[in-house]
Formats: sequence, C-alpha cells, structure tokens
Amino acid sequence: MISFHFTATVSLFIFGLHYATQYDSLFKRIPNPKDPCGEPIQSEQFNSRQILWFLRWISLRILGQYLSKPLFTCPVCMASVWTIVLFLVEQWYQWGQVIITQHNAIQCLVSIAVVGGTNHVLKNFI
Repeated sequence: MISFHFTATVSLFIFGLHYATQYDSLFKRIPNPKDPCGEPIQSEQFNSRQILWFLRWISLRILGQYLSKPLFTCPVCMASVWTIVLFLVEQWYQWGQVIITQHNAIQCLVSIAVVGGTNHVLKNFI
C-alpha cells in the first residue's frame, strides 16, 4: 500500500535535493541599455551556488545532460531514480533486509508513478 507519508517525504526530498544542487554561472551579463539586442557591455561576478552545487556540476561534466536529468536536474525525472533508492531504504529499515517480491516490485513502480505525478504538479506551483 502506498502511503501519503512516503509520497510526501520522497517528493520533498527530491525537491530539496534539486534546489540544493542548483548553481548559476559565475558571471552575470549586464545588458547594454543603448542596444538591448546587442552584446552586453560588462560582466559582474554573480555567485548563487547552493550547498550541494558540486554534485550537479560533477554529474553534468561526467555523465552529460541526458544522464544527469534523473539524478539532479529534473524533479519529475528524479522520481524514477530516487523513489527506488528511498523505497529500498524504507524496506531495509522496516524489515531489516531488502525483500524483493512481485508485490514489492509493483508497489515500487506505482510509487514511482505517484511521486512523478506529484512532482509534476508541484513543479508548476513552485
């Protein structure tokens, strides 16, 4: 049975991890007021790195954009990886070992769908 607490916990974990790994470029371009379509006139240092920014940076450099998407860059896609991880952790915590049965596998797949849908709805509001 999929609990509301598990879905809410995983969704909050995913959004927290997503926002904790964000970073912007080190330089912010200031547009030229005389020519808004042209090149910027200068750059100023802009530091908006979050606490775990290096995880996303490393995954983008090593794995690339496509494989980093379910790890750190897309909250809806992150449900596929992080729900499985947290589902297995919850199984281990509850039973003392990870027991993979057909019922648990179906429950995990449904959890992925529910968490992904919840993240899709939350992404539009946050």
